[in-house]
This record gives sequence, C-alpha cells and structure tokens, in this order.
Amino acid sequence: MKRLALFLTFTTACIFAGAQQFVVIKTQEGQEVIPVEDIECITLEQDADFHARLLPRAIAADERTQLFGQALQVTGWADSLLDFVDADYVSLLDNLDEWSHIISVWHTMSIMPRFPQARLKCFSAFVETDSVFAAHGIMDLSSLTAYAHQVYDEIFPSDAVISDPTHPHNALNRFVAYHLLNFGCSDTTLTADPAYFVRDVADVSDWYQTLLPEGTLKVSRPDGTEAGLYLNRRGVQDSPDKYGVKIRGAKIIPSPSGILTQKVSNGAYFYIDDLLLFGRQTQQEVLNDRWTVDFVTLSPDFMNNDTRLQHQFDWNKMAYSTIFLPGTVAGFDSPKPTDFCVSPYWYNINYYGGESISVGSVDGTPIDITVTLPILPQGEWEIRFGCAVSPFLVGLRFSIDETGLQDSLEISQQLYRSLDSLYFSWMKQLTPEEEIVFNKQLRSAGWMRGPKTYSFSTQQNSQPVRTPENSKTLYDSGVGGLRRIIGRVHSDGKRPFHLRIESYEYDEVYDEKGHINQHIRPHDLDFLEFCPSWIVDNEEIPEE
Repeated sequence: MKRLALFLTFTTACIFAGAQQFVVIKTQEGQEVIPVEDIECITLEQDADFHARLLPRAIAADERTQLFGQALQVTGWADSLLDFVDADYVSLLDNLDEWSHIISVWHTMSIMPRFPQARLKCFSAFVETDSVFAAHGIMDLSSLTAYAHQVYDEIFPSDAVISDPTHPHNALNRFVAYHLLNFGCSDTTLTADPAYFVRDVADVSDWYQTLLPEGTLKVSRPDGTEAGLYLNRRGVQDSPDKYGVKIRGAKIIPSPSGILTQKVSNGAYFYIDDLLLFGRQTQQEVLNDRWTVDFVTLSPDFMNNDTRLQHQFDWNKMAYSTIFLPGTVAGFDSPKPTDFCVSPYWYNINYYGGESISVGSVDGTPIDITVTLPILPQGEWEIRFGCAVSPFLVGLRFSIDETGLQDSLEISQQLYRSLDSLYFSWMKQLTPEEEIVFNKQLRSAGWMRGPKTYSFSTQQNSQPVRTPENSKTLYDSGVGGLRRIIGRVHSDGKRPFHLRIESYEYDEVYDEKGHINQHIRPHDLDFLEFCPSWIVDNEEIPEE
C-alpha cells in the first residue's frame, strides 16, 4: 500500500541522458528535475487525506455540489470513480532487462525518455452547483430524476421504462455519465493552446468521449467579451459562426477562491453554470460541426501522464519525452508489441502547439495499430489524418473497420512530393475564387492544407499560417501541416469506428544489441478531423 501511495503523492522516473541520470519529481504544484548525485535520500510520507479526496467523496463533501454528489451515489457511479492505480501494471524499472532495448532505441533518437512508473486511473467531472439546479427548479434527487427522464426518454424512448438508476440505460444514469471523463485534466489542458489559434476564425475547441457511451462533449475556449471555458458551445467569439449558429453552452466557473480546477487525488472536477445535457440541440447543432481531435486525447493513459501541451522553447531547460511500454495505452491496440513516444512541441509542426506521438514496434517490424475513435453523431462524415508537411513522411496505410473503405489510402514521401506543383501555386496571393479552385485541386489529390485556424508561433510573435508571405517558409520548414483525406463513413450514432494504421516503409538500422531501430523513421500521429458531409459539400459556404 505504501508503494501505491508514493506513486500518487509524487511520481519519480529516471531520465537517461548520456552518462548523467536525473530524477523527475511530479507533484500537484508542478515538477522538478534533480540530478541523481544531488539526492541524499527519499523518504515516504503517508497522505492521511488521500482517500477522502477521491473524486466522488470530494464532490459529496463539497457544500456547493450536494445534489450531484447524491446522484453519483444513487447511480453507482461513485463506486466506479474510486480507482486510482492499476495494481497489475509492470513498469520498466520492474523489469529493466526486458525493456532495456527500448531505452537504447529512443536514446539513439537523442531524446531524454521518461517512463511512467505507475498506470494511473483518473477521472474528471463537470458539476452543476446546487444553485444552478435550483435555478431550473431542480431541488432534490426526485426532481433531478424527473428532469433526466424528460430529456433522455425523448432520445432513447425504448429505455424510458428502466427505473433502476444503476442501469446504464436509465435516464439519471445517462445524465450523470455525460458529466464524466475517464482521465484527469486541468483547465489549461482541456483545450489546445490558444496562442496557436487564429481566434477570429474559430474558437479553440476539443472533443471528448464521455462515460456516456453515445455522448461526445465539446470544450471551447472563445476569445472576446465571452472569453472563458465552455461546454457544448458553438459560435466564434461573441458571434454566430459562418453558418449562423450561436449556442452559449455551460461555462466553467471558479470556486469562491477563484480556482477553476478543483483537484482531487484521482483527477479533478469543475463547477459549471448551466445544465449539461446530451440532448437534441447538442447532437443536432453543437456536435454537427467539424471536429479536430488531438491523438493524445484519445487515450486516458496519455492524458493521465501529463503529456498534453508539452512545450520546449527554453533550450537551457531539460525536456523529456514520455515512453509508453507495449500494451499500456488504452484505445490503441496492436497485434504486435508496440511502444509510443509522446514528444514535446519542437518545431512548430504539431497540433496547435502541442505534442505528437511517435509509434514504433519493439522488434523493428512495420507497425500495425488500431485506434478507437469517438462515437460520431448519426450521419455521413469525412475522416482526415493531420500530419506535418515534411519530406520525411513515412509510408502509412489507413482503413476504417476493414470494410469501412473500399481501398486503403496511403501517405508517403512519394505522394507528398507529388504535391509540389500544387503547393507552389500557393506562393502568391490568391483571390477568394482562386483559393476555391486551388483547394479543389488539392482535394482531388486526396489532400487538404493544414487548418486555417492554425497559427505559427514563436517566442516573439504569432502569425496565421495561411498567408502568402509565410507560405514558402512554412512549406520548406514543415510547419502548418497537411490533412490526408481518408474517406467517408456513415455513423449510426451508437458505435465507434476503428482506424487501422499500418506502415510499409522503414529503415533497418540496428542498435548495438542487434535490435532493428525502426524509430529512425518515426510514424507521427498528430491529429484527426471528422467533418459532416453537409459542410464538405456546401458550395455556398466553402469549408475553408
């Protein structure tokens, strides 16, 4: 038990950097990197309040969230949110002999690796305060149950007769589940970095699968007079979007002490100022829009280990990449041992100033992974793969649920180079009409430029990518990215799609132990886009 408490009070990990070793100590207040030779001893102190601060107990003890705490209890979700660590996890330090070659491979890449020494189970909750419920006439558990039935019985009419609140198809159970995420986060990591957005084009937004299986949640960080963090909002700053839609959504509000993130031992919770519902408006208007989804947000293991939005501008400070051992990344399955490296933002090529994932197989053979995607609302969607503009693109094939697409599509150096002539036509000022023609030419080749909302940032300034004066520099340096159109799927709104990614190009470079070092040709996973067909096919209002 002491060992588990140690992992959750602070996490230590060795970083291999040449001949010198460091220890990274992570706490709720931040992290510190200390040379091993400077450490005299490490002592363990028990946290007497640790269990009292687990998510459901903290919410139940909060005088502002009594009703939601009761709903957690009666639905059984309180019991499901008491986990905090995977007792069966075997860390690298527990078996150095088996995994030592992974250290060697990533060290060859001149990165400083960090290996999670515990597999955390964390959660996040968005919680209406009692005063918010009261404003809607919801004063107790009975009235909350009645309201939940009013909303969810319309969407799931065949389940209206289910009265057991612990049943996953019960209306109150669905109401609570839609407020929960299966990873821990803070208000700063709920969205991409605003510094890398052209914020008068779109609000900074991310999409997350909740613990309601059918329910995806949108988190937005608009600029302007309505600045803040919102759930299920639509619009641009203070105005409707270009399709004329404006929905405020629920805003994350601070505690009386001014804190947005209420930290607990196994995650966090947030106060919100309005009801959060997976209702008709959410499905048909809020989520019926283009989604840009960071690969890192697709697994709780990435999110629980603070890999999101890693930055590295100060070259005098140590940066590290987090290495995940085979079989320890939920939502990313592979028939062969595969490890993942989540690296900091180095060269302005990644999703909105964040990080990217490099994938490699332990034995050096081509990778083969299948990623579980968020459940899309009912309808036809186009799926795209976002990547850096780079002459070093590795050969990848994509397919969706095997028969989701008739043919696997490819991304490779050769295919990339075929775009040269198209890209050079972007090196001049285009009229709106010329830009439409150019975008159609690029789409006919199966590609799109990086999102128009992307902003190229340095320590000095932030500049939109889509400008003629920046285009050649960005193209040559690999900044701004491309989007590979994978294809269209029809979602029934109930089941997730699975994206299979296979590599077919790699260099057989061997390390000193004879292992093939496939990481010389990394397979970078940056972001995905899901776009409703009504937006893709809209001739009157072009997507970009």
